[in-house]
Amino acid sequence: MAIAGLSRTGADAIALERAVHGPYADIADFSRRCRPVRDELVSLVAAGAFDGIAGGLPRTSQARALLCAVASGSGAPGADGASQGLLFGEPGRAPPVARAGLSAGPGPAGLPASRTDRELHDEFGTLGFLRDRHPLALWSQAVAYVDRILAQDISRYVGRQITLVGWPVTQKEVLTSGGLVMDFVSLEDETALYETVLFPETYARCSRLLFEARPLVVRGLVCDDQGAVSVEVRSLSPLTGD
Repeated sequence: MAIAGLSRTGADAIALERAVHGPYADIADFSRRCRPVRDELVSLVAAGAFDGIAGGLPRTSQARALLCAVASGSGAPGADGASQGLLFGEPGRAPPVARAGLSAGPGPAGLPASRTDRELHDEFGTLGFLRDRHPLALWSQAVAYVDRILAQDISRYVGRQITLVGWPVTQKEVLTSGGLVMDFVSLEDETALYETVLFPETYARCSRLLFEARPLVVRGLVCDDQGAVSVEVRSLSPLTGD
């Protein structure tokens, strides 16, 4: 459900094949048993669906192996009924995974030790989240240049102005007695979730930033209302840089 570009029909076919004939041993095994259309394969690779059975191959090599298998196999039709064209390799050649001998051996291989920045960005673009780390990892270099407080330490700064980095999680707009809009926004960084309040003037200036899928630099005053610690936001700005 989370993988953009994967059809319900494709997902059901993969799940049914696995339920009937058992787990996929490796990429070559998947290629023999399932033939999603090309765009679905690309989405599955970008989401990391094959990392556990790829024998440590980077995702670019996973995509190459799977697309070669599609091109050299039965030529499964795409969504429009047309045969998929060759994207990598030559017809009739075995997938790189099989040629390299990585299909040998029972059971799934271990996960790759790490993923490249490109792979992380592709995964986030496909899923809308990262499977094993906070999305701020995609902006690690930019975050490093922000003189900030970690969310887990906010309570130590009651009554003080602070700067944080945060990823918007939820928000609730309410009307003041004067009919103006204010907003209660939950954000998080790598350490904790934290609550903020945007009063009408700040909300009017900054509300558009809350709808962008990117981290924000949050500046405001830490307040303690009978034990409930929150940040009264004075300004929001997008985290710039890579």
